[in-house]
Amino acid sequence: GSTFTIELPIQGSTEAERIGQEPGMDSQSLRGKSVLVVDDEIHITKLIFDVLSRHGARIDLAHSGTDALDQIKKKSYDVILCDQHMPDLTGQMLYQLVEASNPECQQRFLFVTGDVVHAQTKQFFIQTGVQYVRKPFRIQDLLDSVQSLISRNQPQSF
Repeated sequence: GSTFTIELPIQGSTEAERIGQEPGMDSQSLRGKSVLVVDDEIHITKLIFDVLSRHGARIDLAHSGTDALDQIKKKSYDVILCDQHMPDLTGQMLYQLVEASNPECQQRFLFVTGDVVHAQTKQFFIQTGVQYVRKPFRIQDLLDSVQSLISRNQPQSF
């Protein structure tokens, strides 16, 4: 099983909390962005759904690589947030299938994984340059990584 850390906000809003808010991460910082969350662990997908939807993202869930592949064929996503280890299709296999059929989607992948020690996993991340967030993750680290991926994939205006 995976281990993850949950950070829960304290109810109520004090002056100190308002001052301490991240300037770029207001509650609607992901408004209009579509995210596919792919993980076979339902409690992880629920946590990520709750966090990202609270920040304005439109979320679709897939509990297997096969389900994710079907959804990616039907719809375009700003971010594909994907677990590395799943029973039917691994995250790496899903990435390679999507890359072969829809190469521009490869830049939209963000992996969530507890496995960055195995040689094959390390090699995959090095070769592809794909970003990942380690489990257990901090909520702010997840939000920062999603925002960074979206910013990196937006067209540059001059």
